[in-house]
Amino acid sequence: MKNILDLVYDYSKKRKYLDFDAIKEIIKLYKKVYDVDVKNLIYDSRFRILFNNWSNATYKDKEINVFYGNILFDIEKEGYKSIFEEEDKLNYFEKFFRINIFILKIIFHELEHATHDMITTREPKNLEEKLIKIECNFLDHLGERVFDISNYNEEENAYYGTIMDKIRYIIAEHFDFKLYDSNYDISLIERLADIDSMTKIYNMTDEIKGEIPVLYNLMAKILLSRKFRDYDESFISPTVEFFKNITRERQFYFPDYIDMSLDERLRLGLPISTKENEEISMKLKH
Repeated sequence: MKNILDLVYDYSKKRKYLDFDAIKEIIKLYKKVYDVDVKNLIYDSRFRILFNNWSNATYKDKEINVFYGNILFDIEKEGYKSIFEEEDKLNYFEKFFRINIFILKIIFHELEHATHDMITTREPKNLEEKLIKIECNFLDHLGERVFDISNYNEEENAYYGTIMDKIRYIIAEHFDFKLYDSNYDISLIERLADIDSMTKIYNMTDEIKGEIPVLYNLMAKILLSRKFRDYDESFISPTVEFFKNITRERQFYFPDYIDMSLDERLRLGLPISTKENEEISMKLKH
């Protein structure tokens, strides 16, 4: 990851934003370290809104789309900024580094989804992989719950049926998509993509924290705030709620996470205590 840090550092020193060449090189370097399977990078410099949603990048079928026009618009409108006071205390170099970290995080986020994609191809090793596989499987088979398994052609990987079967499928697919979309904010794979991409960047910058002290402290707060996000006042686990909402059944139980540390539970969005909630809240106020 040092090569990626060097690249981001050089761009920031030159007061440049990470561009297409930089993004392409970052993905290449990342693949060497984490061995993710990304086949293609599509770069779009236009401002675009897809399916009524704003997106800076997407990952699907081993392909990453980067909407650079959207990213630049976010930068211009300071949409990358957090609520923390350190945002306004950055020196000139840190300000450029902050924006390049914002771009880097977008790329790393999509690369994390490539990792999730690889997990779905094997037997889950632990609770985290089991849950990732359940969510990805739900997304890969929207609406297919209404199909009669006897109409499935394994060789063609396709279902066949009557016109009414197809109509039922279209309706079920629509409702499954709406259900997932309404729970997107507490999605586990989105949570993990956010937290793990931020963690990698934070750890990567540790060796130069003396040069970017305010930014380094800011990143620590942003990372903690993302882990803490979605815990409501009753301290219900966002991940428990998410899987209960999309699968209509419990996917794990108290013994599955009783021995996990606070950091592990925060990362996975699992239940925390009232005391833990209050302590995190205090940290984020200072």
